[in-house]
Amino acid sequence: MPSTCRASRPILLVDDDRDIRQAFEMILEAEGYFSVSAANGREALQILIENRLTPAAIFLDLDMPVMNGREFLRAKLAGNYAPESPVVVFAAASQREVLEGTVAWLQKPVDLNELLGVVESVCGQRGT
Repeated sequence: MPSTCRASRPILLVDDDRDIRQAFEMILEAEGYFSVSAANGREALQILIENRLTPAAIFLDLDMPVMNGREFLRAKLAGNYAPESPVVVFAAASQREVLEGTVAWLQKPVDLNELLGVVESVCGQRGT
């Protein structure tokens, strides 16, 4: 079983592209982290609320159907859900936005070393 970052808290991946979610999950697991994923912002909010989950970090796509990343951020902040969880935006947009509640921005396609560097910076060193 892979070890986890920050006291057994998972990383929440929010992206409507199933292939991206699966690739990120495989990368994180190979590096000793574990994750949960959601296909859109509404699903991610349900995970936070129903499971009373406080992820070690939230990696968030901005452009998704049902509830996009910006709407998710507004709802997360308004509901004070997982306030300690840093949010990292990963999006195809080349122009970075300043979004309340976010700590980093990764542009798709995401460089593997950059991804792992951001994961370590927001989650701490992976377990051993």
